[in-house]
Amino acid sequence: TIIDRIKGELDDFWVLFIGTIAYSFIPLVYIFITTPIELYIAQFVYGLAAAVTLPPWYALFTRHIDKEHEGIEWGVYQTMVDLGGAAAASIGGFIAYRFGFENLFIIVSILSFIGAFFLLAIRKDLNYSKKIYDTKKRA
Repeated sequence: TIIDRIKGELDDFWVLFIGTIAYSFIPLVYIFITTPIELYIAQFVYGLAAAVTLPPWYALFTRHIDKEHEGIEWGVYQTMVDLGGAAAASIGGFIAYRFGFENLFIIVSILSFIGAFFLLAIRKDLNYSKKIYDTKKRA
């Protein structure tokens, strides 16, 4: 992938950030879907956005894991993602039932968009070097 060809983490960050911004707008598309083919297209685009967004996230996360604590940090990460997904499904179900799906899609899009800007906080911790990242130098 392109993020592996370009050394340093700045490219990883921008692919992640732009992909997350794109990912944030996709729930709004569901408001306008009227046919099954439109749903398939929206899901396809959602999948493309995930395919663009997840690799740089995993690459950045992996490079910044504390040495000799990889298992626990990946375990905590995955547990939090799964618990967050379960909570989001429950809350989303309530919102859809109480306020309608259109409002749910708008809320999800807004929260995802806001979440994308939280990524800006990690920029200061990135390795901007064009040299090959040396994983043995991790502390």
